Amino acid sequence: MSQNPTPRTRRPLIQRIWKPAVGAGTGGAITVTWWEEILLFGTEILTLITIPILAGAVYLFDTLAFKARHPRRQDLPQSQNKKGISK
Repeated sequence: MSQNPTPRTRRPLIQRIWKPAVGAGTGGAITVTWWEEILLFGTEILTLITIPILAGAVYLFDTLAFKARHPRRQDLPQSQNKKGISK
């Protein structure tokens, strides 16, 4: 057995630069469009998640802010104050 190292062969030019070529050429445009679609899908999903949360916040605000519109026991006339029992 000989100790001769195997000679290295150079790869063709297209095999060495295909990734940068794809990134800078048409493949790059397709990749950017693909990522854009993923981001748009993500924003739609986030919108669908936040709509019920915001609706709950509006309902809670409505309940707390306008609770004063309900009559209190002190505001009722004296005859109705004792739950229908009049003197």
